Amino acid sequence: MAVADDIALIKKQEATLVFPGFDEAVAFEVGAAIRKRALAENLPIIVDIRTFDRPLFYAAMPGSNASNPDWARRKINVVKRFLKSTYRMVLELS
Repeated sequence: MAVADDIALIKKQEATLVFPGFDEAVAFEVGAAIRKRALAENLPIIVDIRTFDRPLFYAAMPGSNASNPDWARRKINVVKRFLKSTYRMVLELS
């Protein structure tokens, strides 16, 4: 798939994959589901779910390390600055 096709697909996903409502309860439900899967699959990740103004759910899985939160922070900063996914940003800059 060409880069332009990937970008078009990502734009479509960004427009259509939207929660009908999002609050603390939804963030916890989504975060808990991701945490449960990460534990079951032994994934060394962090889960960081937030709105633009505050964190709503955070979990660090066994095996994650001190660089994981910093990596997430950088991705969050890109999304806040450009209002698009980091993958889309990489494709658009390549």
